Amino acid sequence: MPGGAPKTGDSACFGIFRQNWGLLRQCCSAFKGQLTSGWQKAGKSIIANLKQDVQCLNECQKAFGLDKWIAGHDDGAKGLADPEKDQVSKMRLLSCLVALILSVGSLGYKKAIMAIWSVLKTTPKHLTDDVRVYQSVTAI
Repeated sequence: MPGGAPKTGDSACFGIFRQNWGLLRQCCSAFKGQLTSGWQKAGKSIIANLKQDVQCLNECQKAFGLDKWIAGHDDGAKGLADPEKDQVSKMRLLSCLVALILSVGSLGYKKAIMAIWSVLKTTPKHLTDDVRVYQSVTAI
């Protein structure tokens, strides 16, 4: 499976942002309108092309807004339909661009993204070095 993700179809996640295929098919110009069955080819494309991965992230967050993007990223079509649902804040681990370990315990998914973003804004060198910034998030 592309990127080592154990999921398939619309649930398959790709690239450094681990965006799911169901979301990408709706909001990324490179994949808009494609069938669920195209997930493997798309995964290989995103994994091989960081610029495309970033472009898809930007397009999808712009299309849905951050809250709805997080919900769709977390819970697929159900999350998009009900982005305020309580379990959306209990997403599993988000691995961002890079790797500085933050040991602040379990956070809600949105809080984890904001914590990662805060580190990247205050330490911009981690946008280009090989340090991973991540948060542990309780699985749903």
